[in-house]
Amino acid sequence: MNLYQKYRPTIFSEVVGHEKVIKELQKRSKENSFPQVIYLTGESGVGKTTIARIIAKSIICENKDDEGNPCNECDFCKDILEEQFTLATREYNSSNLNIDAIREIASDAVRGSIFVNKKVFFIDELQELFSNKKAQKNLLKILEEETPYCHFILGSMDDSKVDKAIRNRSVMYRLDEIDYKAIGKYLYEICQKEKIELNQDQATILLDVAENSYGSLRTAIAYLERVIGSDLWDRESLVKDLGIVTEEKLVEYTQLLLEGDSDIFKYYITKDIAEKIRSMIVTTYKQKLGYEGNFFQRAVSKNLKKYPIELLNIVLDQFNEIYKYPYITKELMDYFLIQIIKTVLEETKRLKTPDQQSKKVDENSNASFLRRKPVEA
Repeated sequence: MNLYQKYRPTIFSEVVGHEKVIKELQKRSKENSFPQVIYLTGESGVGKTTIARIIAKSIICENKDDEGNPCNECDFCKDILEEQFTLATREYNSSNLNIDAIREIASDAVRGSIFVNKKVFFIDELQELFSNKKAQKNLLKILEEETPYCHFILGSMDDSKVDKAIRNRSVMYRLDEIDYKAIGKYLYEICQKEKIELNQDQATILLDVAENSYGSLRTAIAYLERVIGSDLWDRESLVKDLGIVTEEKLVEYTQLLLEGDSDIFKYYITKDIAEKIRSMIVTTYKQKLGYEGNFFQRAVSKNLKKYPIELLNIVLDQFNEIYKYPYITKELMDYFLIQIIKTVLEETKRLKTPDQQSKKVDENSNASFLRRKPVEA
């Protein structure tokens, strides 16, 4: 069993982050007032599946404690904990759903049972049904049925690809990226439970891992497993083996690149780190367009906002060339970075100073990179 499965939260109080959402769900659990359709939305790794399973147990479990937490000992709770889904809960991934599968869900939802009083259907990755309009319409029909003994929990990473009628039929809970300090604390707690003694430098490594998880607890724990298994308790190893670099260093690398400084080649620049540099530039670009972003994004852009928006756009255009090559070598990466540095040096000669720069932006020229989602490390 990997660390993420081993330490997956099983009750509301164990969930990392999402305090307001958890507080409301716990209140609903105590009052037995869960809505028929719940919609959980958020990026990968923020806890949608974990929270959905706790909700499912709370709906079905008849032995909840005073705080609304499921008992985790009855047959229904164990069925979910062991990922069997044979009793009162069904779990689906939308990438595997077709019309026939949805019809089967509809049939199961209206079918009574002498063994259970309630049923819970968890349908994850709902954005995968985007191109299947018939499947979405059939799912909507199921959600519109009055079945008080049935509850549906929907999960998605992209609201724009989920039918608006489905979203309107649901009570939505938005799960934001988890604060890196909360993630770092949880990683430390895992190390304690695993009886791993940490010195100050190793504890700092946990924060580096947390920062590079970009709000995803699952990603952070996967990194931690590599750190523990391969003994990567120093920053040089993190960069070389995992592509993990501190925010401070990442800002430094990005500034060197935007200033056309070849000192960037003194460091070990991998494809993952290049992607993070690009993501940081995209974040700054959006900030200059008025996009607020989360705390981390605002902190990042604060360090880079001095650079003209035209320069950011030029560098991003250069980065787009890199991603035409799926299998990029270190040598090819160095070549592209050299080209970017040359371009920066040429363009900065003709650009206006930062305080005089124009705010006009050619939206058409920037649409391609804004649509591209930064790759998860």
